[in-house]
Amino acid sequence: MKNVFEPVRVKGKLMGKNVATGQFATMDQIRHIQLLNAEKNREVLFVSATGRVTRVPAAEAGDATTPPPVMKMSFLQAKEAQDPSEMFKNIERLTKMVGRGLQPSLVITGGAGMGKTHIVKSTLEGMGLQ
Repeated sequence: MKNVFEPVRVKGKLMGKNVATGQFATMDQIRHIQLLNAEKNREVLFVSATGRVTRVPAAEAGDATTPPPVMKMSFLQAKEAQDPSEMFKNIERLTKMVGRGLQPSLVITGGAGMGKTHIVKSTLEGMGLQ
């Protein structure tokens, strides 16, 4: 892969140097903040054909021939990983914020019979609000 860059300092200026060719990245290819973060965390930068920049730990990058691991989670995977008790704790916590006036409103959605109204009602009653 030719689009792997490592952060290097040349005469005090931070630049992205191509690991394979040794050429420097153009100013519009990699943003300065991306270089700073990569330098601080000892990472290399993969630049895709679409221009998307992904930081990967230098040890994982190896010889820079493998693409970065996919970090995205599908909607179904995220939904399966949800813990209902944690979700209801969050609804209760957010309802308390509205009851205390920290937030102006709260929108809660979900299927019928889930217990949304019960949680909100019991939380507000517990705060002395109705």
